[in-house]
Amino acid sequence: MKKVIFLLIFLIGNIYHSKAQTAVGGCNSVTLTSVPSYAYNLVIAGGWACTACNGGQCFDVLATSPPQYAQTRSWLLKKQSNGTFTNVQGGTSGVFGDNVVFNVTEPGIYKIMNQRPSTLTTTTCPYGRDVKNINLIIVGKRGVYKTNSAGGLENTSYSNEVFVGPVQQNQVTYQFVDGGGGNSAQSGFDYQELVRINTTGCQNFTHWWVAIFENDGPMRYTGTGWQTGPLPTLVNLTDVWKNGNGSWSFETNRSYTVQFALSNPCNSQWTNLDKTFFICPSGSGCREIETAEPISLSPNPTYGQFQLRNLSDAPTTITLLDISGRELKRFNQSGDNIYDVSDLNNGMYVISVIQGEKRVFNSKLSILK
Repeated sequence: MKKVIFLLIFLIGNIYHSKAQTAVGGCNSVTLTSVPSYAYNLVIAGGWACTACNGGQCFDVLATSPPQYAQTRSWLLKKQSNGTFTNVQGGTSGVFGDNVVFNVTEPGIYKIMNQRPSTLTTTTCPYGRDVKNINLIIVGKRGVYKTNSAGGLENTSYSNEVFVGPVQQNQVTYQFVDGGGGNSAQSGFDYQELVRINTTGCQNFTHWWVAIFENDGPMRYTGTGWQTGPLPTLVNLTDVWKNGNGSWSFETNRSYTVQFALSNPCNSQWTNLDKTFFICPSGSGCREIETAEPISLSPNPTYGQFQLRNLSDAPTTITLLDISGRELKRFNQSGDNIYDVSDLNNGMYVISVIQGEKRVFNSKLSILK
């Protein structure tokens, strides 16, 4: 009895694929990496020598050998601006195979719809039809890709959503999370209140980093450096600020700018979104804070020089940092606001503008020679 049970388990394990359906996005492709369970011994086509032979028994005999076993078939769907998905590859018949690669020319969010083959059943053969080879040895079951009465596909499933191409600016999104202070301003926090950001809207990115600039007082700076792997849903800025910096804390009546950056292997530079928050006295209830001056930097990337526009007449200092926060250059404001960085190596840097005793502008700068 034990041998029979073991044999049944062995056969079931080998007849059925048992995987979840997953997809992976690349710079210009979407790859189906696994599919849900289905019976792998289903024969879709092969040319039939006879069917239901031998007194109406439920079997079909192949005219040729070997049999052609069925695999899943797939369609590539692209997410539209209204949140719905439309079929962009696969046509009416789909692309056959369990490890399909779709080539993609447009960046965006995609997923794969997959249909699994089913056992062909009829009224006279409710348990399916055996398939025999030319030697009348059973080699599988007759298979079919089912549709319903309305013409819709049955036995389908969908992969995870994946992002294809370089990071787009509208893909970088996050919100400040209230740490319990109950402030009226979303970007206001009480002194010693936990400061966090929610990054739920960001997906499928392989590299990320968070930097924090203090805009008043000693104007300190720190960051995580580039991180790889899954992006946390909640990033604790209080911990980022304190990490490796001893007794640092966010100080009352000071503002701080968060620079949240994303990248992936398709990017030649990072894509970031900067937001500013303010620390209020405990229990005061913050109000909305002032917005930053509309300073701009160009060209970016640069071959050796950059220019800052819309600087005020206030005393101005420009600093250039590497992504670890180490200051590499410091400029005083020039008449034409053009600054030379031709002596630096290719790479990513951070430009920070300080006017008076306040940091008023931060931006990435890419040097490409």
